[in-house]
Amino acid sequence: MRPTQASDLHAVNGWHQARGWPGLSPHHLEMTGYIVEDVAAGFVMQTDAGIAFLENYISNPDARPRDVAKAVDQISEALMGFAKDAGFEYIGALTVLPSIQKRAKRLGLSLHDTPYAMLSKAL
Repeated sequence: MRPTQASDLHAVNGWHQARGWPGLSPHHLEMTGYIVEDVAAGFVMQTDAGIAFLENYISNPDARPRDVAKAVDQISEALMGFAKDAGFEYIGALTVLPSIQKRAKRLGLSLHDTPYAMLSKAL
């Protein structure tokens, strides 16, 4: 595992494309992120409000599920460690996937059962 760099954009966007998802823009790789080569990547979005968010996780669809699971755990631990060392008081994440909810709970995140939807708009 290593920090992401600009040269990772091609591989990361190839994984997105293989899943039929839009790719990341180059500025996403300016965020703190980690990648396990040929397996998975994830990033942390920093705010000025004492909370950081785990986001933009993606795995290589050709990677073995066991390798992906191990990589996502490693990436998550590294990103949470970064956030703590950077002085953030909380870490958050958003997902609709039960498997990710289960993993997040195992990593110490609390599940908040809320009836709201996340909204966004490209500017």
